[in-house]
Amino acid sequence: MIKLADVGVLAFTKLRARKLRTFLTVLLASMLFGVLIAASLVTHGLFQSIDSFRKEGLTSRYIVSVLNTPPSADEFYKTIRDPGLVAKAKKRYESLVTQKTTEAKRLGLEYSHVNDQPPYTQTSDGSTQLSINDPNGITLQLLKEKYSSTPAFDEAKLSQLAKQYGAIKTFTEESYAIKKRSSLSPLIDGKEVFYDSSNEAEVNTHYVKPPINTSGITLAPPETTKGIVLPDNAGWRPDGSSLPVILPQKCY
Repeated sequence: MIKLADVGVLAFTKLRARKLRTFLTVLLASMLFGVLIAASLVTHGLFQSIDSFRKEGLTSRYIVSVLNTPPSADEFYKTIRDPGLVAKAKKRYESLVTQKTTEAKRLGLEYSHVNDQPPYTQTSDGSTQLSINDPNGITLQLLKEKYSSTPAFDEAKLSQLAKQYGAIKTFTEESYAIKKRSSLSPLIDGKEVFYDSSNEAEVNTHYVKPPINTSGITLAPPETTKGIVLPDNAGWRPDGSSLPVILPQKCY
């Protein structure tokens, strides 16, 4: 069995006999271990950076959205067939027809309520119910009035339930639907362009793809958006021609 001293003697002899080969071997081995050590340090730093980002941002937490439970089908149909609501709808529609008739005469236009759609319809069983697709918005207004005093949530009960799942804090968003037949459309150079919407060529010419949701808008509390918005909105101020935009994560 070769001794440790003999190994040293052989290595020294080889070093003297083949200096260049030994030097290259040592150099390549040093470079290999250097690359491995560098890769290890870079990987360790990368994981530390990701962990730090998760702690400071929102990625280490869950944001849970809570919505109120929609009414059952039976309750909904009971509501739209409420005789009291139907009677109010008829009265408001009669008043609207009178207003339209008066305005049409003032403008010298023809108007007939026959071409208008009332906010109620007859069902197959002969009863009358509110029309969901009421173009005049009477049905929508009546339903808003009926439920305006009914809170969507019991906030105290919701907070208590959320704490059972480790919730740190609860926030409230405000959502607004755009009025029927309206939309959030951009105005080029701050000017509204009028054109014939029944003319396909004019529609295609003046069409501008909206940069935002045109059917509604949501106001979110700053506590939930500050992690994805530049500080102080990157210096943005209301100027009448632009809006701050929050890009989804997939755009990065």
